[in-house]
Amino acid sequence: MGQLDKMQRLHNMEKKDLNPRRDIIDHLKTAALFPQRRGEMITRALQELLISLPAIGTALVWPCQDRKVPWKIYYAGTRRESMQPWLTARLHYSLDATLNVLQKDLSKLSDMPTPHLMRLQPVPMFTTGLWIIWTPLFPLLREALDCLEEIRQILEALIEVESLEKHYFSSTSPLSDQALLEALAQGDPHALSAILSMTRLAGNAEVVAWGQVYRDIIESTDQQGAQQSGFGFTVPLGQGVHGRIITSGSQMVVVDDYRNSPYRHPRVSHILDSEQLRSIFALPIHTRSGQGKSEHVGGVLYAARRVVKPFSLAEQLLMQRVTNLLAPLPPPTRVTSFSSSGLNPISEQQAVWYKLILQANHIAALETWVGQFIKGMIIVADSDGRPYVAARNEQLEHLRAAFDSSMDGIQVIALDAPGVSAPGHIYLRSAITLPPIWWPDFFADLVVACHLIIGRMEHARDYLARQREQWLQDVLQGKSLRQLRQDGYRLGLPVEEGQLWVIAWPSQRMLTRQETRQRTLAENIVLDQLESPLLFLGDDIGVILLGSHTDADPCKLREALLTLFAPHPVWILYGMHYHSLHDLQTMLAQRISQAQKARREAHSEYLLNLQTPGLESLLANPRLSEDLHNFATKLLTPLLEYDRSKGTDLTTTFVLTQMLGSTQAVGDELGLHANTIRNRLRKAEDILGVEEASPQERIAWGFASFIWMSFHPHPLSDVAHSASRQLRVT
Repeated sequence: MGQLDKMQRLHNMEKKDLNPRRDIIDHLKTAALFPQRRGEMITRALQELLISLPAIGTALVWPCQDRKVPWKIYYAGTRRESMQPWLTARLHYSLDATLNVLQKDLSKLSDMPTPHLMRLQPVPMFTTGLWIIWTPLFPLLREALDCLEEIRQILEALIEVESLEKHYFSSTSPLSDQALLEALAQGDPHALSAILSMTRLAGNAEVVAWGQVYRDIIESTDQQGAQQSGFGFTVPLGQGVHGRIITSGSQMVVVDDYRNSPYRHPRVSHILDSEQLRSIFALPIHTRSGQGKSEHVGGVLYAARRVVKPFSLAEQLLMQRVTNLLAPLPPPTRVTSFSSSGLNPISEQQAVWYKLILQANHIAALETWVGQFIKGMIIVADSDGRPYVAARNEQLEHLRAAFDSSMDGIQVIALDAPGVSAPGHIYLRSAITLPPIWWPDFFADLVVACHLIIGRMEHARDYLARQREQWLQDVLQGKSLRQLRQDGYRLGLPVEEGQLWVIAWPSQRMLTRQETRQRTLAENIVLDQLESPLLFLGDDIGVILLGSHTDADPCKLREALLTLFAPHPVWILYGMHYHSLHDLQTMLAQRISQAQKARREAHSEYLLNLQTPGLESLLANPRLSEDLHNFATKLLTPLLEYDRSKGTDLTTTFVLTQMLGSTQAVGDELGLHANTIRNRLRKAEDILGVEEASPQERIAWGFASFIWMSFHPHPLSDVAHSASRQLRVT
């Protein structure tokens, strides 16, 4: 009876309004905005969850961003001292592997209820996490499910913020430049321009603007991204989006679509409409009062997009981080000049510099600008001494030789920064004196810029690599051919036909997502040797899709890869040709398994040629071509005659089914429902008399189908196109 009473009490608690969830949300937002308190705030949020749900335990398998270990555990609830190490012991580099182990072992915890497992996946480009909740209540009421969903969204946003913040808020970022923030407080326009650029980048906004709040109005004249040079507005306090912030004390205002917003104001709406601004996000910055922050708003930071795409929670939090750095502002005064006798304004050259480093997506842009500025040459190299711009390898060798010979004008600067264990170097040959008198922090700013842009490059490369890996996973899982084809084209991959190579490297050199630079080096080696991208599948398998007629040497590729993996071996499987996306689906899993087996058994042959003569080799023989065509036509004559007399296309349905093996695959190829394909196939088999056919006749029909489709491609069929093209080329 005591257990029943306890369950009833828990059930009654669940029926109550979940007020504590507001505390949970506030704690998690604080964790996003103040990284120095992140661990404390996440733990508090989990503890509040135990009360509000209720639950007896909850844990987070949280991705680590410092790249030392892949995961860390947050846990709150019963048996904390034993549960934390129990969960930690089951962590693997792969979250899927971790999840598989947990699903098996969690059921063995006899004193804990069956847990709810929720995967935390912000968007495909970010690392996933896992949320575990032990609650004795099943099923959960709607209020509890809504609470968990809201918290899940904030946890995913926090993962996204944690992944991106190093690009904007690291110690080497312009936002950590105290001189820049002080210049902004004094009204320096170049400093404001740099802040707006960073906000635009962090919030993924098209237009950003600054609104200065005075006693009676809000005035906005500073912006970035507007198409009209005279963009700006003045609006009375208490009206429009700005008035909502000032009068209500809101921490922010989110406008999904300004065209249909209650905050439209005649002084502003026509200006924003002329810029076609739709989704808007506005943040207040408070003024200073003594040593603290007052309740008065001194400025408003605006971000906007020209499409109806509301800013995500992660984007909102990142922009809030920016405003936290700016607050508190000095009390506003109407002035005509932004200069200050106590602070030197930022030069125009430095303003161009800030714009460059906030927008550049490749280190080549920085090298070009700096080279022109110093009237010389600059090359940025990684910790292994390789230039980030591969084409500059020879120039780098000349600079190194000149430096070793103590030639004048050659300087080498280490890319030292907090948290960077193996920094690269900057090689400079300058015709001017460095640093310039008016730019004493030139070298420090250069190091800052390199880290920002390199981080941005790695982030973009990682995003593309994740998309390609997801595409490979979809191919292995047998996803829709039509969708796979579209996604493959979008990623620039040879989808319809090509060569499949598979590379296996040893577990001692697993290229995890945390090994960003090592992955980049492997990608560059493959690009240099084969001019095709390396697609990662997990941490220890690489896949390369080459064009059909690419003549590549696997021996040269292996020699190049050994510069990265030696003394550990590398296995390369090559020579596999596919002539349709379905072919690739069929052979990919088999070839990956063979590569894994070669590694597992330490195969002494490191280059495995799996090229085998297929049916297409017969079609390539001009002496057999006519006989083969006649053979196929004769076997399929009953279907062909029926199609001619009835205006149907049963022949295509039949031959595609023989080649693809399933009605679902044929439906995907032809854009028809699988039931339609089944009905057509039954009719075709009745006409041919398939039920009474011998095994030899069935084999002959399969052979005839391949030949027929090669000579008579169907316009909608990828299989037909590739078979026909293979025949024409040969």
